[in-house]
Amino acid sequence: FRLTIIRINTIYGNDPRENKMFKLLKRQILNNSFIARLNWPGLIALIHVDDAGYAILELAKRRPIAGKTETFILYTENLSLSNISRLMYKEMKLQYRPINLPKSFWKFCSSLRKYIPLFEKIIPLTFYNPLWRWGIIVDNVLWCESRKIFKVLPKWKPKKFEENVEDVTNFQEELRKKDLVKQYVYK
Repeated sequence: FRLTIIRINTIYGNDPRENKMFKLLKRQILNNSFIARLNWPGLIALIHVDDAGYAILELAKRRPIAGKTETFILYTENLSLSNISRLMYKEMKLQYRPINLPKSFWKFCSSLRKYIPLFEKIIPLTFYNPLWRWGIIVDNVLWCESRKIFKVLPKWKPKKFEENVEDVTNFQEELRKKDLVKQYVYK
């Protein structure tokens, strides 16, 4: 019996699925939402889709020791949502005006996170899902770190988010439409 378990957190790349973090964040940025400008403290483990694919294929070529299970955490780096927003604003050539809430506020929010699952069956999913999402970015819920994958794949040089942020901000058509709407509405 041989088993390799691969744990992947937040994948980014071109054309993310609807209602996923990067599309939602891009929409928030384009609408100049305060949510995209908050100093969210929680770290999120990120990996580019190309790197995830490469690592999975390379790990599939390796056979674990018979009778052993190997577990790998695939990530490139850990960034907060506020860092991700800042980089996306910069790439989109929009002014980033952060809203800095005190650490005590975030600590209080983090203490409430454990109660969010109690509401799952009580409130509609349209309210629960954003509440759940909020709960995972006020704390390091999506933060992971393990050097094991880098030891097993020493030649692997995964992409950094800052160097590939254009993959999640490729928004020229959306921005053009928004500018057209602004021109039409405000004239």
